[in-house]
Amino acid sequence: MKKVFIITKVSILLLAVALLISIIGGVSAASGEVVGLKTNPSTGSATVAATGETVVEYGVTSGYKLYVPVDFEFSDQVRTVQSEVFVSNITLATNQKLNLSVTSEHGWVLMQHELKNGMQVPVDGGDSIPYSMEFGTTTLNEGEPRTGLITSISPGTSEQSVAVTFKLDDSAEITVAASYRDRLSFTAKIDTVNP
Repeated sequence: MKKVFIITKVSILLLAVALLISIIGGVSAASGEVVGLKTNPSTGSATVAATGETVVEYGVTSGYKLYVPVDFEFSDQVRTVQSEVFVSNITLATNQKLNLSVTSEHGWVLMQHELKNGMQVPVDGGDSIPYSMEFGTTTLNEGEPRTGLITSISPGTSEQSVAVTFKLDDSAEITVAASYRDRLSFTAKIDTVNP
């Protein structure tokens, strides 16, 4: 019986030594801590510095707000109209430009229109009145291309205004009483440029 008791004491002593080695040698990885990390006995906190990284992002998309002249009407008393094209809230990548252009539906002339089915439509063979649109050093008028580049905006510009002037051709002889119209389409387009 004494032999069994001695074996049991030896087994308990070996078990205690193994447990002590396990506590001194490291902390369980299952707890989320680093195995083998030295700890401060009084606080239980790590005494070795650790580092980590956090990526903070904010995605900004390219964009803008475009404001174009309101509809207007020439008359015998109003032969010049001043307005502006305004672009705001511009955000562009470094390899982009915002190109702003204008296109005249009838090639910088006011075409004679008539009312058909509730809509104004050009009269085949009708009269026309030339006019122009001026901005900066550019004048778009009859005989010019229908589309003209107003401005090209680079990254870093948050807003831009371009003064525009519309002028009715003073030499135009109007012989037919009718409605004369043109439609202008303003287009803002973000283009990628080569660095």
